Amino acid sequence: MQVHKIRAGYIRITNTSVTKIITAVLSNWNHTWTFSRCNRLHHGLLRRPTMIASAPIIVKRFKSNDKIKNLITVGAILEEALQTKQKDSFHQAIDKFNARDRQRRGHVDFIYSALSLIDKFELEQDIETYNKLLDVFPKDRFVNRSWLDVVWPKPHPQIDCALDVLTKMEEEGILPNEDTYRILYDVFGRKSFPLQKAQRIEYWFTRFKDINPYKLPSPVPTDPIELGSIALQRIAGSDGVITIYEHDKKNGEDKFLLAIQSPNQKQFLTNYDTSKPLLVEGPFRVWLSKYPQYYYVLRAHASVQIGEEKNEEGLVVGTCMLRGNNMSMLNLWIDRLRKEISQLSNVEIIFDINHSQSVPITAEDNAIEIER
Repeated sequence: MQVHKIRAGYIRITNTSVTKIITAVLSNWNHTWTFSRCNRLHHGLLRRPTMIASAPIIVKRFKSNDKIKNLITVGAILEEALQTKQKDSFHQAIDKFNARDRQRRGHVDFIYSALSLIDKFELEQDIETYNKLLDVFPKDRFVNRSWLDVVWPKPHPQIDCALDVLTKMEEEGILPNEDTYRILYDVFGRKSFPLQKAQRIEYWFTRFKDINPYKLPSPVPTDPIELGSIALQRIAGSDGVITIYEHDKKNGEDKFLLAIQSPNQKQFLTNYDTSKPLLVEGPFRVWLSKYPQYYYVLRAHASVQIGEEKNEEGLVVGTCMLRGNNMSMLNLWIDRLRKEISQLSNVEIIFDINHSQSVPITAEDNAIEIER
């Protein structure tokens, strides 16, 4: 190998292959070769090898059961919190995981597991809980370091996990707050997919928050009477009058019969042609947030029309919502209508009930079907 001395402390390498350099480095593996700055490296300048006491490197071999043990520990933390199903216990489980390991090993699995249990704790509407989950990610580890990371982002599974948490917030109608933006900025940086998704959620939610004329109250009530009244008002319009025909709570079952009718519909039934039958159809399904509601309609015969516009299915002259014995409740509804409108006593009523809908059918309904 030919070398020429340039100045004290440096040597120039000429006519040397890469193989010889690698061989020299491997033969003196306990020596540390340190390169100079980029300008010196460009001219082929290398510093003299410096003798440094090489410390032994301990490499821990990965064991297949390490991940299983981690999952078991994560499951034990969440299982303990699941016994109480309270907000404080859920947040304490997150704090336990954060304090267990400074490196936050297994944080993606923990976030997915906690996100799957958030409905059982009834915290799907709590923005503080979502911020707690996002705060589990290690800080300043997945931040974009250059414009190349922005154009071609690295496929981190943590980004997909954060997007899933934000998607859950979007489905529940939760707006991100200042803490959400701060956490996402600290974890993923300014030009990152999770932060951009949070910005889009806030933009579109604030833009369309008043577009629904039948906006649901927040929080959405869980009482079946309130839910039924909201659904009927949405179906029939603002001029409809809701009547509670029956509401009975016995043996742990909440049976009720709600009906809605407008003054024009009652006037139409008062002058209805008795030679034409009326049809009771249903059940039909309408969604209020995540709660399905089933309703039935009283429809006039298709040959009976009002005005020049033709309605091939027939005019809707009444709507009801019930829970309990479906057939007996429907008969009760028709009986009450006949008492209120005497003209209906001479009108034939045809029941066209579709049991293929996923509405709960009681044992009494099955008995009626067997008798038929």
